Amino acid sequence: SDCNMRYQSFASLDLRRTKFTRCAIDESTFHHVNLTRSVFDECSLVQSRFDQCTLIGADFSTSTGVYFDAVRNRAKGALVSIETAALIASSMGLIVSGFRHE
Repeated sequence: SDCNMRYQSFASLDLRRTKFTRCAIDESTFHHVNLTRSVFDECSLVQSRFDQCTLIGADFSTSTGVYFDAVRNRAKGALVSIETAALIASSMGLIVSGFRHE
């Protein structure tokens, strides 16, 4: 809770069901990390990168700056905010009505 984990590199870890609360995890890298059913509660993930991670059932709904490539990560059932969903859809070439990403 309430931790600063900016600029971290998480690689080949099993962090299933981990709860991150009010953490600053900005500009961090997650590579081949299992985050199944993990919860990111009011965290900041600005410019963090997820690559080949398992995000099944993870909850990012109250966090900011969340973005991941839905093709490069297993994300079925991940809970995200409307802003994150629009960013992901836009990155795949979709045009989201009412959303403009610059």
